[in-house]
Amino acid sequence: MSAFFDGDNRLMHSIDASDCSPCRGAQSSAFYDTQGRKYDLPDGTTRMTIDLYVPSDWATAGRRMAGFWGTAVDDSNATVDYPIIEFASLDGNPRFRGWESVGSGDWVDMGLPTGFTYDAWYRLEIELVGSEWVYTVGDLTLSVPTEGSVKIVNVILQGHNNVAGVTYDIYWDNFVASATTLATDNCDPSPAVTYSDSVAAGACAAEQTITRTWTATDDCGNATSCAQTITVVDTTPPVLSACPADITVPADAEFCTAEVVYTPPTATDNCDAAPDVVCDGPVDSIFPLGPTVVTCTATDDCGNASSCTFTVTVEDVNEMVVNVELDGSFTGSFDRCITFDLADCGGSASETVEQVLTFNNGVATGTVDVPCGLYTCITARDKLHTLRHEGTLATSGTQYTASFTGAAALVGGNFNDDPYVDILDFGLYSMEYSANYGAADTTCATPAPHADASGDGIVNTADFSFVQNNFLEFSDPPCCGAKSRMADGGPVTEISVTELRRRGLGEMVVADLNGDGVLNQLDVVAFMQGARPQPAPKPEVKPRLQDRKTGARDRVAEPTPIQRRQGAGWKLRVDVAGVRRSRAHAATSTLRYPLQRSSGREGAESAMQRSDSHG
Repeated sequence: MSAFFDGDNRLMHSIDASDCSPCRGAQSSAFYDTQGRKYDLPDGTTRMTIDLYVPSDWATAGRRMAGFWGTAVDDSNATVDYPIIEFASLDGNPRFRGWESVGSGDWVDMGLPTGFTYDAWYRLEIELVGSEWVYTVGDLTLSVPTEGSVKIVNVILQGHNNVAGVTYDIYWDNFVASATTLATDNCDPSPAVTYSDSVAAGACAAEQTITRTWTATDDCGNATSCAQTITVVDTTPPVLSACPADITVPADAEFCTAEVVYTPPTATDNCDAAPDVVCDGPVDSIFPLGPTVVTCTATDDCGNASSCTFTVTVEDVNEMVVNVELDGSFTGSFDRCITFDLADCGGSASETVEQVLTFNNGVATGTVDVPCGLYTCITARDKLHTLRHEGTLATSGTQYTASFTGAAALVGGNFNDDPYVDILDFGLYSMEYSANYGAADTTCATPAPHADASGDGIVNTADFSFVQNNFLEFSDPPCCGAKSRMADGGPVTEISVTELRRRGLGEMVVADLNGDGVLNQLDVVAFMQGARPQPAPKPEVKPRLQDRKTGARDRVAEPTPIQRRQGAGWKLRVDVAGVRRSRAHAATSTLRYPLQRSSGREGAESAMQRSDSHG
């Protein structure tokens, strides 16, 4: 296949593996591995030149690559010679070589011209001078005898396939064919013809005007002259290489733009040794959101230009590298959905992002995409299992970093996503006690409640330790929010069974381990002493009762039906939202003991001590 392009006589000549000699049916001999394009020349042609592009991968191809062929005839128009210059890299030896037709014919190596580099253009010249063919490549010259040739009748641009089949492209340019000046004389059958040149510079370094004066002199010294004007112009644009591929990056941390550094393409030219290459991307390399098309243009000193384009796309996210630790002792690997809340406390930006992270022995690292922008505060929590903690937010290069380790580790035992570990969490834990979830992993779609705080997939005493050790621990407030932890009334330390049922939380009655009709620290102590939640029977609906104080009559609400989970104890449904909505009421109307600003294990133990004294 061949194709002209760039509006001139540049030719792309393609060799395809599907044209290997065994692939060609009747034309299956190795002769047909030489594949090219033939062009008939004007009568009297004795000189022809062409430019060949030599890419770097030809250095190690180990085969014949490209040949500049002619067919020459004698004065009877019989074919007698094939003048050829070829580039080959046979035997690991890349070189140009010329063909000598005398006898059985053979190749004569020419080597490589001075200053040879790959990915560059080289001019090949074949000229009939008297009884010799003169081959020229740069400063290389080879002369071989002819078989009586008087002219070149056609040119063939050849590529070379092989038995296995190969695919590659050959680029040719600036083909010129011309005739040798001849002279006749009335006495001398072969007057001597010579010439001299006068060269004037053109519009650029590669262009010039040559005034060539031809002089014919016979053997008696008689001479005559004529002038020829040769105008050399450069119409070949540079060739660009290594144009960048399309680039897609997230925005830089704190911004909705990205600084993108890329390596501009390189350019080679048949005349200009160092064409200028300019890319029109942003001057400071700061790219906006979305796609930006960058055009790189190479221009030689004669004004010929070629270009290539690539696209830089900036995504509307910042990357945040997170390091999250779960407070407590963990073994093995499990997944948890972590909710990150980010805000700019000096502005209006706020975002919430959920990401499933894999924890190994209670520690997870990962990269999270957050909406691009400036943030100065971040909190994290596992909505199913932990309190909220504020972490350390910083930038490193183009990314945010967020750390929730040490004092900022996420505290477990909070199963209803409120700000406290309190008696309601013990109630939810008791509801789920002995449940086997089948796997330790949770996702951002896992429904609540899910009381496997320890990450082993089973609700057992290991999970109780999180409620016990963290009882009355507080969440950090949301980013940029008020710092008062008691703003919503504080944690619930005691709630009656009647109140639980009134709120539709009857499943929690299984946590009343001592059967006194109240959920409080006494039930936590009972669990510690060996009592365990038992599935509660469905109570009868009693008639409306007279309230002793107000005279009003009310009906005790039925608990939500208990469902048997196969092979995993009891599974109960709970309205966690109802727990959150009624939290303030519970704290004000059902607390049996004064609430003190204690937290953690000390808070739990002091609360339990007060419960023991009451009992």
